[in-house]
Amino acid sequence: MTEARQRLFFALWPDAVLRERIAALLPELARQGAQAVAADNLHLTLAFLGNVTATQRDCMVRLAEDMRPPSFALTLDRFGHWPGPGVVWLGPSAWPEQLDHLAASLTTGMRRCGLQPDPRPYTPHVTLLRKAREMPELPAGLVLPWQASAFVLCESRSTERGVVYSVLEHWPMQSGQA
Repeated sequence: MTEARQRLFFALWPDAVLRERIAALLPELARQGAQAVAADNLHLTLAFLGNVTATQRDCMVRLAEDMRPPSFALTLDRFGHWPGPGVVWLGPSAWPEQLDHLAASLTTGMRRCGLQPDPRPYTPHVTLLRKAREMPELPAGLVLPWQASAFVLCESRSTERGVVYSVLEHWPMQSGQA
């Protein structure tokens, strides 16, 4: 019998105010011919684990519990489009070293836990649209500050009404650092 697996990822999860501000962009963008991500699913991925066993999940949870990353600020101020997968995203034009370090630490942990990290360079982003054949008309001058004070482990589940992301674990970051 095949061992049960969960589709998991680590992420920064926006607070309610930031989530609302990002979600406010979605209706107009979706009217331009693409599929908007559900507001409840908005996040910035740190490391995509894929379909993992309970042993691999537990290994990654132990790793995350031992981490003490500092909190940091970033600004979502840049849109991008990946034509292959048809993704339109919002991300920072520059980001703090702490974000790179957190993502790299999780990637290193993946290897120790028997998981294969994505070989592509890390590009922090929040996916806004899927199935976008071209870059939609976007609002100019958008600047959304984000104070990252925690990171989470999420599960991705396919349901009859679409993909649902659920936060399984939550780890605070060290405060007092920007």
